[in-house]
Amino acid sequence: MYSKIKGFSNSFGSLVIVFFIFLTLPFKGVAEDGYRLWLRYDRITDENKLNEYRKNIQTIHFPGDSPVLKAAREELTNGISGLLGVQVKFMDKLTGSGTLIVGTPKSSKVVASLKLNDKLKKLGREGYRIQNSLIKGKKCIVIAADTDVGILY
Repeated sequence: MYSKIKGFSNSFGSLVIVFFIFLTLPFKGVAEDGYRLWLRYDRITDENKLNEYRKNIQTIHFPGDSPVLKAAREELTNGISGLLGVQVKFMDKLTGSGTLIVGTPKSSKVVASLKLNDKLKKLGREGYRIQNSLIKGKKCIVIAADTDVGILY
């Protein structure tokens, strides 16, 4: 009786090893490091949406130099270049329509001029607001928060 069980175990063990090898071969090199699980910046494939987004985000005005804002700026750069397939220029000044403005009332004079302080405080430390705005006659997208952490989120 023991020899039958032992023989079965050896056959079963060999089968498991072969099955494992078979399953792992086709997937070799496909593993991810986990980063892209949350933040996938694959280029937009819908050409109409891609052209619309490129039109609406031509430049970025993102003042501030805290470590948190630098991290947010880097993430935004990776995201936009990945999604739009282009490198968007960062500008020190509001240059025209199609500008993405990012900041807090403390880091950005443009954001401060929108007088969003009360609305941003209600969002809390980690909250943020995204809105379309007409600034000096130019259509812009604004990402504003009360704190640098809110901008990062």
